[in-house]
Amino acid sequence: MCLVNRANADPGIHVFIAGVSAYANLPQDQPAATRKLLGLKRLQSTALTGFRIADWLMKRRDSFSLPLASVRLLLAPSEAEIKAEPRLAELNHGCTFEDFRLAAEAWRKDMSSNAGNIGIFYFAGHGVQSDKGHVLLMEDFGANPSRVFSGAASTEHLIDGMLSTWERPAMGRTQLYFIDACRVAKYLDGLDVKATDSLWDTDRANDHRALSIFYAASEGQAAYAWPGKQTLYSQALIECLEDVAAKPEPQPQTPGRSGWCVSVVSLHKVLKEHMQKVCDGAKATDQNCETQRLASEDTILHFLDAPPQIDVSIAVNPTEARVGQISVLDSNFTDVDTLPVPIDPHPFRTKIPMGLYSVFAKFDPDKPFKDKRASFHVLRESPEIVIHIESRS
Repeated sequence: MCLVNRANADPGIHVFIAGVSAYANLPQDQPAATRKLLGLKRLQSTALTGFRIADWLMKRRDSFSLPLASVRLLLAPSEAEIKAEPRLAELNHGCTFEDFRLAAEAWRKDMSSNAGNIGIFYFAGHGVQSDKGHVLLMEDFGANPSRVFSGAASTEHLIDGMLSTWERPAMGRTQLYFIDACRVAKYLDGLDVKATDSLWDTDRANDHRALSIFYAASEGQAAYAWPGKQTLYSQALIECLEDVAAKPEPQPQTPGRSGWCVSVVSLHKVLKEHMQKVCDGAKATDQNCETQRLASEDTILHFLDAPPQIDVSIAVNPTEARVGQISVLDSNFTDVDTLPVPIDPHPFRTKIPMGLYSVFAKFDPDKPFKDKRASFHVLRESPEIVIHIESRS
């Protein structure tokens, strides 16, 4: 299903999302007892995850670095997911292997219209990994008892088919793949994970793409979810796109923008650490996301509406200097925050936008401290600010 289809010859962002929960041939509650079904069961959060990723993209469509030219969405939701999010009912068009293959073909065609295109692929569902590669399992996985990986697509085969070739010389160079699936090898001994259904013929060609592959889990790990809500990985990713992975836009800045953006490199730098915080909060400490390959060049993905807000603590040293008037000014010397006198609680906690600030500490003549002015950057890496105050004597 196409949520957006404005593809033309101009550069744009082309998105392909697949989310599978209602696996037709897997049991509902207990893992399958047969090896042919790899000990799997139906899922309860992955189709809803695909929806949440698409919904975020649609809501932020005006903030992207290029026009949102196409969004393809394949969902096979569970009844519980439809109950939690009724809009899924009208988007429940399934995600069989054939559905996936046809959507991949259309996505590839759109992506090959201009080398300046940006491609984003997101899959949420079952996946398995062996030393021979990673496999994405579609809704009709398990339909053919004679072929275990019928209804499955090779992740590597999908990515290799997006190369620029003589038939597709203008293939979009910037490509991001988000694989929100397990990477375990249970029941795979003796099975050939390369014996999947074929998406397309692949040509041998030099790979000049700005390619990034983001895995929700490291090899040998499972990927977890909040039951009936979304995957932990999608939560971390959306939070990073919202503001956690924000950075100042390189000069010259885009007119009419906030000066803050999220890029491929900034996402890569922050996503793993933030994912760990999300997993720790969910007590899923055995899941670590991984970037298998990162583009050698940076690309802005989208712009923030305003600088991201950061929780900071402000303290004075020595603590006796809490009696001073402390003011925080931004780079335009606009008063952002004035701390209570005396500072209480100490350290004082507040929320201010990322950026460059000046702090002024002014003391009454009867106080034994010198006035102080200092500058500091508010970044995610430096949420604690200590103002060192000198004595008058």
